[in-house]
Amino acid sequence: MLENGMDFIISGILHLQKAESENAEENIQGRELKYAFLHSSSGIELVFKSRLNIEH
Repeated sequence: MLENGMDFIISGILHLQKAESENAEENIQGRELKYAFLHSSSGIELVFKSRLNIEH
């Protein structure tokens, strides 16, 4: 679970980098930002769940 969470966070960072690219079109930037947020939030949730799983 922790590994999947970290993979999602890394994917979110990569999507954010693509969105900030100077030659990305506006609609592509919006899509990349959407996936950056979704993947990052899913990754953070999985990291927290992994921690809770260890404690309980």
